[in-house]
Amino acid sequence: MILRYTFSEYALWILTLVVLAVTVAYPIAMLFYSSIVEDHTITFAAFQRMIKDPFLPKVTLNTLQLAVVVTFLSIAIGVPLAWLVVRTDLPAKNLIKVLATLPFIFPPYLLAMGWISLADPSIGIINRVYRILGGHGFIVNIYSFWGLVTVMASRFYVYVFLTTASALEQMDPSLEEAARMCGAPLSRVAREITIPLITPSIVAGALLAFVATVSNFGIPALIGLPAHYAVLTTVIYSDINMYDLEGAAAYSMLLLAISLPLLVVERFIARGRRYTTVTGRATRPTLMKLGSSRYPILALVIAFLMPATLFPLSTLVMMAFLKECYLNPFVISNYSFKNLYDVLFVNPDTQTAIQDSLILATSSATAIAMFGALVAYIVLRTRMAGRTLINVLASAPFALPGSVLALAMIFAFIKTPLFNTLALVFVAYFSRYLSYGVRTCVGSLLQIDPTLEEAARTSGAPWIRTFSDIVIPLIKAGIVSSWILVFMPTLSELTVSVILAPPTRPTIGKAVYNLMESGQFGWAYALGFLVLLVVIAGQIAINIVSRRLGVKTV
Repeated sequence: MILRYTFSEYALWILTLVVLAVTVAYPIAMLFYSSIVEDHTITFAAFQRMIKDPFLPKVTLNTLQLAVVVTFLSIAIGVPLAWLVVRTDLPAKNLIKVLATLPFIFPPYLLAMGWISLADPSIGIINRVYRILGGHGFIVNIYSFWGLVTVMASRFYVYVFLTTASALEQMDPSLEEAARMCGAPLSRVAREITIPLITPSIVAGALLAFVATVSNFGIPALIGLPAHYAVLTTVIYSDINMYDLEGAAAYSMLLLAISLPLLVVERFIARGRRYTTVTGRATRPTLMKLGSSRYPILALVIAFLMPATLFPLSTLVMMAFLKECYLNPFVISNYSFKNLYDVLFVNPDTQTAIQDSLILATSSATAIAMFGALVAYIVLRTRMAGRTLINVLASAPFALPGSVLALAMIFAFIKTPLFNTLALVFVAYFSRYLSYGVRTCVGSLLQIDPTLEEAARTSGAPWIRTFSDIVIPLIKAGIVSSWILVFMPTLSELTVSVILAPPTRPTIGKAVYNLMESGQFGWAYALGFLVLLVVIAGQIAINIVSRRLGVKTV
């Protein structure tokens, strides 16, 4: 069937391209332009200054060293944990899955705050217990290279765990079963068949962990900077604060040169590893019998997951209700709701931050949910020219570190009324999280038979009416899910807002960071506790929507 599009439909298509050009293509182009041009002349002066910077080798080595160590630890934790959950008869698997993926749903800086409340030399619960028992000084210090590694590995190993578990669950077990029938023990089957088949998935998860470590700002800012351990993201932030935008652009290009090629390789591996799986498999692989070691292994797994997830988050909650962070945390009279009351009703900065974040998160989630549905429909259901370009532009910012995207927004809009306003934060949120809305709606559209749409078009219904009357009602679950998926991270976002938000109009993420920097821990942890509640509520809402309406979020 040949589809003819009306003038209004072409106008909507052009509007889509214009929106993506202004919010995505233009800022990225200005970032590249500003990194090589000074005074309207191509000079590469910023790169020359960066190369001559004596701090460059140390910062680059710090970044790569941190990423390599975190990646190896992520593999060492994620692969065995995935294998135990999927391929053995280990008990309490559902509990383990929840504990294993729990760090992934919270903002990284929230996990860092939890670890600070646990192992800070002054206010950390471990060190305070040590002093209560008669010790002097402290026994653990989170502000160190290994403290930084511990926090980042405890979050980013989830990438390896998820990709490996998914590969093990979907893998065709016929080769393993054939080897077992020939008498090969499970250990040899795992070593010679299972591991080679899932290696692409392990590598893909490891690359994601590496890039996530390199690109993260919140954890290195809260833990690395007090330890005098600078990385590329914190250097970019420092350069922006010192108004050295060209220097920040040069370091951003270095960060992209490290992260983007790895993301490309990961996507290539993700496409190529399909040969390891089949759909609708008829048999399930034989689970390894752990025998009498089942419960000791379960105890070891729980003993790792509890400190990595629940302990830091529990101490964060404890700190939110403690009257003073230096008081004895084991005396009931030292607890109150004062910190929560203050951040909600007394402190004007936190009140403003909560209000601004709610406005930004609601508007960003609404705009992305609706625009993402439109982009998904154009890409999947039309033959309009340029739909591939639309898909690329909608997905591109997802590959950019938050600090790099924020810098791109500065270069793009510094001479406009948008600069230094919440409106620019909204544009940055829209650009950064648009892929969430598009991918979620794509997942919903792929589950829907296009027959109804084709029937409507055959009956003469215009493309816009088909989209509004048929497609939107059918993918409403995906739209709701994408709204929640965007609302949660934008409400608590740190990296973009700490750079772009005006000083007098902080967001929640920026307010938490400022409070931690100024030593106002009680208010910081109270605000972090509110974020924790919102994230948990949002995750529950996503699960309910997905279960009731049968949508898979991508």
